[in-house]
Amino acid sequence: MMPQSTVADRPLAMPGWDVTSEAPLGLWETLRRSGDFLARHLQELVPGQTAAFWLGLITMIVVGFDTKRLVTRRIVFLTLQFIPALLVFDLDRQGSQFHDVVAWSRFGHLTLLLMLIQVVTVLWALSIRIRKQVDHEPVIGRPLLRLVALLFLLLSCGAAIESQGADSSIYTNWGAQRLRERGLLPYGDPWLRQGTATAYGPAIYLMLIPAQVLTYPEALNPPVDLPESYAFSRGLPVRATICVLLIIGFFGLVALGRKLGDRRTGWALAALVFSSPFVLGIGGPGSTVAGAGNISDTAPFVFLVLAFLWLERRPALAGLSLAQATAAGFFPLLIVPPMLIWLKGRGNGVLRFLTAYAVLGAAYLAWVLMFTETPQDGSKSALTVFMDCTFGVQTRANDPANQLVGYGDSPFGFWGSHPDWRDAFLGRPGAAETVWWGHLTLLVLVAFATLRARGRSFAGLLMVCGAVVLGFQLLRTHASGTHLMWAIPLLIGPLLARRASVAVTDAATTTA
Repeated sequence: MMPQSTVADRPLAMPGWDVTSEAPLGLWETLRRSGDFLARHLQELVPGQTAAFWLGLITMIVVGFDTKRLVTRRIVFLTLQFIPALLVFDLDRQGSQFHDVVAWSRFGHLTLLLMLIQVVTVLWALSIRIRKQVDHEPVIGRPLLRLVALLFLLLSCGAAIESQGADSSIYTNWGAQRLRERGLLPYGDPWLRQGTATAYGPAIYLMLIPAQVLTYPEALNPPVDLPESYAFSRGLPVRATICVLLIIGFFGLVALGRKLGDRRTGWALAALVFSSPFVLGIGGPGSTVAGAGNISDTAPFVFLVLAFLWLERRPALAGLSLAQATAAGFFPLLIVPPMLIWLKGRGNGVLRFLTAYAVLGAAYLAWVLMFTETPQDGSKSALTVFMDCTFGVQTRANDPANQLVGYGDSPFGFWGSHPDWRDAFLGRPGAAETVWWGHLTLLVLVAFATLRARGRSFAGLLMVCGAVVLGFQLLRTHASGTHLMWAIPLLIGPLLARRASVAVTDAATTTA
């Protein structure tokens, strides 16, 4: 029987800070806090947004530039990555100056330029066809390349550990804690009240449970719907989980690069992705708007990499990985059609991929339906509660009167700084009428990418799927390059592919 909330009419929002208290220090947190002196010096080594930008730019020049050609498409594209980074620089502060007319106008122009660049990138990624592939030759050799890549892995983990207040990481930690204590998913939790702690995929909450159990072997609070006071777990569980995910994703990228070329290509791809400002963190001092400190960016990124790594030889594992990515970030569902068309063109693996994806996806859906709390009066089903908590938070208007949190009318980002365009293309947040232009554009993008995937090389499949992912994040409320981490490996990888990996059966060689 579906669990029901004992509080049917209570307003839904995040709990007030006046009833919260800090959790006691767990074992691992105590060990971390005991090394305060070392931690302070470690923090000095973690790059801020300025250092992240310059480190990424230098790495792009050393690793991404081709010694055989001064100007190539890969150089142009890698450079395009740093134009958005320059525009996103300090975006958190710029986007908060709502009462300064001049600053707000400048912010609107900045987000418009950022949107145009990303739209051009999507169109370019869908249309590019390199007929004469030139093997990529980084300036530095493989041993030094490996050292550089591993250094950026350490810096990314350090940035995740020292990240101050990445919203998704804070709120998912709270939602996972409630899941552990009550045995129910946070959707419909009468205490979290459809707030931001309930806005993420079920896979993210599930991934945080092991680290929470290791950090705090005993649950911090009793399984009460509406506690008088509440002890929140500290940030170590989510930071540890992000570091594990980053390590998995890093070596997944190395293997994916080897699939596209050779060992040197693998280390080059890992170095370029992990040196990106959109991985190291950019957007504000300490509290970044993009980067590895956000588990909602890191988790889908890692499982997307694994899905493409296994797609050709182990389609069942690829299906499971893509289903895990979908249960974490939802958007990977959009790249299922291009992947199926591509697999069908190879003559095998379609059934195994689709079966694995469907089985794990159905398991997550059943979990959501069976372990989501519903109102006692039966006014909403579990699926409706789930949609209200996830997609509803992202699209509805903020409603302080009813204590409902919503990002739909957030002024931060392109759509928020251009409300007339938002209302015409995506619809006015909270309005009764539905505007389908945004949904229609996304469907057209997926359909076109699916057609482009037919008969393409593996590198070409990566590129068209990267275009879909990039296009999806442009339709989100905060369309300001904040989720470029999802698309970067899919768009950079094909540009490093060697001739042997991009050959296709038709007369013309098609690559990304």
